[in-house]
Amino acid sequence: MTALLTRLRTPEQPTPLGLSLRSGLRGVVLVTPVALAVSGVFGGTRGLVSSAVGLLLVGMFFLVSMVMVEMANTLEPGLTLPVALTVYGVKIVILGVIIFGTDLTDRLNGAAFAWSVVSATLAWLVSQAVGVWRTRMPYVVIAEPPAKIDQEARAEDLEGVRASRRQM
Repeated sequence: MTALLTRLRTPEQPTPLGLSLRSGLRGVVLVTPVALAVSGVFGGTRGLVSSAVGLLLVGMFFLVSMVMVEMANTLEPGLTLPVALTVYGVKIVILGVIIFGTDLTDRLNGAAFAWSVVSATLAWLVSQAVGVWRTRMPYVVIAEPPAKIDQEARAEDLEGVRASRRQM
């Protein structure tokens, strides 16, 4: 976990996780006062609490996903997709249990909760996209070809290929 936190702290060249978290959280932070104010005005205390729960839920969902996927990528890049899909599936199941298995949704102001979740999700995604577009971080790093090819090694390779063809 400390290696993960260290990877977040490099200000010169942010890591994908650091960039995503910083820019995504920035979007949610910008939307939060507006969502809370509008929900408080139109929904009262219940609307304010519902909005806060929705904003917190969005932040936690994105945070958990990104940290888990980055940890999987650090351990073994091949685990990234299975972990991402598993985390997503588990989050959907947990959300389904909360929505359909409890009376928590009856206690919330549905409109304030829903609009806060939608606005926070859109703010996270747009802010993250803008952060990625503004950062000059290559998606794929391709090694530069060597300046000169060693002619002797190339000739040896050709001889080996010719010899193996003759044996066929």
